[in-house]
Amino acid sequence: MNDRTIGVLTAELSDSYQSAVWNGILAESLHGRESVICFLGSRINSPDAQEAAANTVYELASPANIGGLIVVASAISTYAGRGRVQRLFDAHGSIPKVSIGVPVTGACSLSVD
Repeated sequence: MNDRTIGVLTAELSDSYQSAVWNGILAESLHGRESVICFLGSRINSPDAQEAAANTVYELASPANIGGLIVVASAISTYAGRGRVQRLFDAHGSIPKVSIGVPVTGACSLSVD
């Protein structure tokens, strides 16, 4: 495991909100000298077959290649309830995790009010 590498799960970066979050993560990573890997998928449980296929990338985030995980849950949970988002978090085991936009048990959660 590379403790200095942070994985980010998110959907398309063309949206201004997601782009701003991504740029903020990158800017902060430079201060701490962490590496960042973006696992760019789409919305989980999407009825669109292409989006569903793109989400297999989320399975690539593992303790073998990252030491922490940031999930832009508000961007990927359009078609998923909290239970499905929780299962996504639980599938990544004991990696320290942060959820942006959707509260998740067992992870730090950030929300905009």
